[in-house]
Amino acid sequence: MNKVLLASLAMATTLFAQAAPVATAAQPALDTTKTAPVAQADSAKALEAEAANATADSVKAETIAQADSAKAPEAEAVNVAADSVKAAPVAQADSAKVPKAEAANVAADSVKAAPVAQADSAKALEAEAANVAADSVKAAPVAQADSAKAVKKAQPAPDMSMAAADSEPKKKKKKREPLLKAGQFEFDINASFEIQAGKTLWVSEDDKNSDNLEEWWGRANLGLETRSNDFNGRILIYMYPGDLQDNQYHTHHTANGDTSDTYEYRDLFEIHEAYAEQHTRYAAIKLGRWEFTQKNGDYFGNYVDGYYNGFKSGTNSENALQFSFTPTETMSMDVAFISTTPNLNTGDLRLMFRFHDLSGIEFLNLDLGYRTNVFDIVHDDDTDVQHTISLQGKTPIVNDLAYFFLEGALMGIDAEETYKDRFGKKRTRTKDLVAPITGGILFTPRDYRIILEAEYIHDRAETDYADKDKKHVKDVLAAFYIEKPLTKRFTLSFGAHSYGTSRDYGFTGNLIGTIH
Repeated sequence: MNKVLLASLAMATTLFAQAAPVATAAQPALDTTKTAPVAQADSAKALEAEAANATADSVKAETIAQADSAKAPEAEAVNVAADSVKAAPVAQADSAKVPKAEAANVAADSVKAAPVAQADSAKALEAEAANVAADSVKAAPVAQADSAKAVKKAQPAPDMSMAAADSEPKKKKKKREPLLKAGQFEFDINASFEIQAGKTLWVSEDDKNSDNLEEWWGRANLGLETRSNDFNGRILIYMYPGDLQDNQYHTHHTANGDTSDTYEYRDLFEIHEAYAEQHTRYAAIKLGRWEFTQKNGDYFGNYVDGYYNGFKSGTNSENALQFSFTPTETMSMDVAFISTTPNLNTGDLRLMFRFHDLSGIEFLNLDLGYRTNVFDIVHDDDTDVQHTISLQGKTPIVNDLAYFFLEGALMGIDAEETYKDRFGKKRTRTKDLVAPITGGILFTPRDYRIILEAEYIHDRAETDYADKDKKHVKDVLAAFYIEKPLTKRFTLSFGAHSYGTSRDYGFTGNLIGTIH
């Protein structure tokens, strides 16, 4: 019995000794079993919270990215850095937890990372688009500036040829559309009215007439033009109101046998220009009536066609046939045959050579003119044939702003005069030629045109180009002129100048109103 009892005690002791470790191992299992549902519930809640937070963050990030697209890259970098800093402690804390909880956190982080990555991708795309738009905006002005520079560079140089004063270098205005287009032809009408007034400050001369104004006249201008690639035509009519031109006619009135003489003002019409011009690249022919005025300044110059000085003055219109040639890119030539009488008993030959962009003196433009009445000798062998040579030059001081011009001439070469000797016999002798010189400066700031010029003739009082009724004749005369558009329709010109060839000065104003 004792042996059986001892054996039972030994077996019981062994069984109890083996059951204790099992029970110790099973306790954590039971705890894990109890913790698993709680961990899953917490993981699900965490996932839902993270998804909600990610959605809210995404919406908020999109709003911020749209409002501040320029700041998006910097903000994203800061947010990413902050998220990384925040994520580090969380990851370390989570790593201390049990493997299942760590797996749940990893899954939650993956779920959270997905919307964040999408938001970051959206932010990156928006930032890139904003940068591209900003670069495009910045590039646009640069491209426009480069385009403007290219256009400016492509534009031809300003016309520096010697032409009429009213066409000498002005700021180029926007070309007005013609009135009518028909095929390659353009038709246009130019209409205006101008009025001019002048007043003299009497100092050395006597005011014989005591007029309110020494000059007062008005005129209406009507021009019809047609243009094409190879043809130009123009008709310009001057219409003077009789009372503004002092155009009086002596009339006889008879009534009831009584005759009375009266003076009436009649309007005056003048065909100032009427010509047709056919041209090609190298040659042109022009026929009709026009004026050959070719002044660099406003008051003096244009000696090749005679001596015409005065405020906005020009030569008289003449009937002519002209041939023009352009043999080279730096030279052109005009040959004109001019009729000066109805029966063609008198006529002139006029040559004009224009030089520009010559090698070594590209800055200087030269015009060499020659005129003579050589055709007069055909009708009258005793005609006094005279010659005039003129040289004009112009150069820019500051491009598109200031120009210097100079003109010199030899007038009346081989000119003769008739006189009676001491025996009363008529004889001829050569007259002294006259060499006038004029020069000045032309300013063209903005839409102004300002001219300061002077003329010199040695011993002017001894020549035919002096006012014989003036007491004090000056060798040097001066003029100042300014022109300014007042509106799109009105242009005012004003000048101060020597009165005739005397020491007195006069002031003249001209106002042009455009009708077309």
